Amino acid sequence: MRWITALNLAQWAEKLTSRSDLPRLVEDLILASAPTITSLRFPNGDLGQIRGKDGFLDARGVGLPYVPEGRSGWEFSVRKDIKDKVEDDFEQKVVKGDRTEWKDKVFIFVTPRTWDYPKGPDLQSWIEKKRELKLCRDVMVIDGPQLETWFDQCPGVAAKYAKAEFGLMPSGGIESLDEFWALFSSRWRPILTEEPLLCEREERAATLVRELQSSVGQFTLTADSPDEVIGFAVAAIRACEVNMRRFLEARALVISTEEAAKTFIGRAKLTFLLRGAATRAVSDQPVSYPQALK
Repeated sequence: MRWITALNLAQWAEKLTSRSDLPRLVEDLILASAPTITSLRFPNGDLGQIRGKDGFLDARGVGLPYVPEGRSGWEFSVRKDIKDKVEDDFEQKVVKGDRTEWKDKVFIFVTPRTWDYPKGPDLQSWIEKKRELKLCRDVMVIDGPQLETWFDQCPGVAAKYAKAEFGLMPSGGIESLDEFWALFSSRWRPILTEEPLLCEREERAATLVRELQSSVGQFTLTADSPDEVIGFAVAAIRACEVNMRRFLEARALVISTEEAAKTFIGRAKLTFLLRGAATRAVSDQPVSYPQALK
């Protein structure tokens, strides 16, 4: 199930706000893909057009295809003339830039549009030609079809943007953690915060977060109501250090229908918080890590 397609991305690129919002979109995808980030600076929104490199990242313990290990410089564009823009960025930032700086850094260009030049060059040929220059550690271009696949690997991010940015509604029975928390916390007056749910459960919350980081497999939480279980899990994630919180949120979904659960269950490195009918999709599987909240 792909909520955001390359066509959606190309259409979104026509919006005036896409130019400044693209770095924020990619930053969220990076945070969903790289648990260990040494340095990250992606000015976006009102700061999206400041001078200099569009973005800088230093990530550890990750890898290709989308987030390279180590240092990388990122350039973003929503222009239709992809080839002309990436040529200009590569010329100005790498060829005329500091050769010492780029020696151990990857040049990455991101566009929501699809690289399509019938008379050439094709995307891989352009990349190989630049790699042959050996001016930087590596060269990458991420276009619309690759962003589509990246979103598919990060359904928590896809659910968020499909609704809020692209005007696409995710299928029924699926919510991002932000969506669930907004509805769940608003049932109380004043609006519920994370602290009451975690009170005297801090050790259990820390254990849960460790298990989510280690991708242990299936485990069970129990409480007075299904929504309290999900609320506790979401609160535990929201209470994490900001980078870890964004990493876990971006890879997680709340699923409440059996049909939606069958669509996602079995996909690696993702977290699914199941409730209601969704639990039937895994009811015949062994529980490897039981944990009670009470």
